[in-house]
Amino acid sequence: MALGKTVVGDANLAPPAPVLVLGGCTGVGKTAILYELRKVDQQILDLEGLAKHRGSAFGATSEPQPSNEAFENILAFAVRRVTPKKPLWIEHEGKHVGKASLPLGILSWITNATGALVMLTMSKELRVRRLVDDYCNDPNLSKVEQLEQLKNSVNLLSKRLGGQRVKDALRLLDEGRWNEVAGMMLDYYDKLYEKWASQSRCAKIHVDCPTIDAIDNARRVLKATEQHGYCHCSICRRLSGAPFSCQALFTAAEVQLSMEPGANLTSLQTSKGVERTRCASCLAPVRGLLLGGKVAAVPLGLLCSWRGTESPL
Repeated sequence: MALGKTVVGDANLAPPAPVLVLGGCTGVGKTAILYELRKVDQQILDLEGLAKHRGSAFGATSEPQPSNEAFENILAFAVRRVTPKKPLWIEHEGKHVGKASLPLGILSWITNATGALVMLTMSKELRVRRLVDDYCNDPNLSKVEQLEQLKNSVNLLSKRLGGQRVKDALRLLDEGRWNEVAGMMLDYYDKLYEKWASQSRCAKIHVDCPTIDAIDNARRVLKATEQHGYCHCSICRRLSGAPFSCQALFTAAEVQLSMEPGANLTSLQTSKGVERTRCASCLAPVRGLLLGGKVAAVPLGLLCSWRGTESPL
């Protein structure tokens, strides 16, 4: 069996580390933030870089894309270099990056992220500005070549956008009104992304990005996720039935438990200063008290969403 199939090709494969997925609508600068995270020693899997494509109809690069089999093997080699000791950041991609199909294992890790889906939000005006900066100012192309490339990309969406909208977009490009074209494309891609994001079955952390500064936005992402903990000790592995467990950390006073009539909880002192609370019926973990009861750890799978400083419970 090929290496790619055994490492990333099976939807049932466990990820090599806790997965944090970086998401958000087109134009928020996910890839740029991902690269900034790598600069501060975060672990990333650069799907677009390895696929030689930036996603969407406008994402073609000067390099040819690998075949699906080659892409799967390239990803497998990258995954084998991942350490389980810290989270793995992956951009929230769909089933394809350009013409390259994502292996089933990678898709599963994205959809069922063991950490969380970190959703970036940014105003449409800023996203338009970023798209124009990223896609309309290629120093390696003349203005004529740039315009022709943009027109070709718009034409690729003719069946999805409809004939009239394509004509309008091409006219606006000829008139140099690139911001308006970018706004039209966002209207289309935002609807697609919202549908794709709704299929994620993991906790969500919302991070507001008030500027297009990737360095600042990366800091905001790290700050928003710093309350999440990952543990792969033997007790956590045994109790969770997984290679590691993922929790959100709060002060003990911030977490309150309420139960339906007839429900019961059971507590277990598993080590010094650690008390774990589980459902008495199914034994699913509900809460852990750490540092002698000062800190509460709640499994991320129990959280529906996380926004700002609001309590998710």
